Amino acid sequence: MGKTKPNSIADQIMKKYHWSLKTYCEQRQMSYGSAQRGYFSVRSKLILQEDGIDVNLALQSLKTAKGL
Repeated sequence: MGKTKPNSIADQIMKKYHWSLKTYCEQRQMSYGSAQRGYFSVRSKLILQEDGIDVNLALQSLKTAKGL
């Protein structure tokens, strides 16, 4: 498995499920391309929330990394 940024969606998925982002998207029938770019539909956000993935934490860490 590849290296991920701390608290990113991919990092949280790897820690919780030991799956790559691509495998997770395939299993949960989500768009992998959108997930890579950080764009999540309402349906995808609900799936992530249901699975215990903190989207707000991931977005907050992304803003911090960009210096926003």
